[in-house]
Amino acid sequence: MDADERALRILEDFARAPREVDPLTLSPEYLDHIARVESLPESQPGTDKSWVCSAIRNSRRMYARSTLKQ
Repeated sequence: MDADERALRILEDFARAPREVDPLTLSPEYLDHIARVESLPESQPGTDKSWVCSAIRNSRRMYARSTLKQ
């Protein structure tokens, strides 16, 4: 078995291993921030949110054109 096969076997074993995840605790400050954002007028049901689609498209376009500088 070569190094690539050993590495793949290790990754497969790791992927199958059970994961222990501790419960996530959110700080009161974070929860307060979420409540303030959700109460904004633009976050209410029935408001125009069509700008979200164009924002997502624009960000995807920007990241697609980006390159890693080395």
